[in-house]
Amino acid sequence: DPFALSLVERRRTEPAAAVEATARRKEGGAMASLLHVEVDETVFLRVTHSNLSHFAADVRFSLQSTIESVKEKLWRKTGTSVDSMSLQLYDDAGQKVCDLSDNQRPLGFYSPRDG
Repeated sequence: DPFALSLVERRRTEPAAAVEATARRKEGGAMASLLHVEVDETVFLRVTHSNLSHFAADVRFSLQSTIESVKEKLWRKTGTSVDSMSLQLYDDAGQKVCDLSDNQRPLGFYSPRDG
């Protein structure tokens, strides 16, 4: 299997109190509304290649990206064709978690997590 993904960390950008404070609109002393800010759902993965022993890269992926789009991103980094890839997710201890076998599923379906 050409690629092995092992989790490094997951980062989220969550709305801070400052964002919430600037989103408040007061009318007559009462809070009228809050701005809804979506969370940036990304994951930061260590990517390795089974045929390129010296290749390793830390890459950020959107959890909403399909496995096919993950493969396209990796194709640009490695030169290995999308059709030749088989992705596997590993935890930080090097234990295989699962195969990322369904190209139409979002990466988030496989629940990559911190550590």
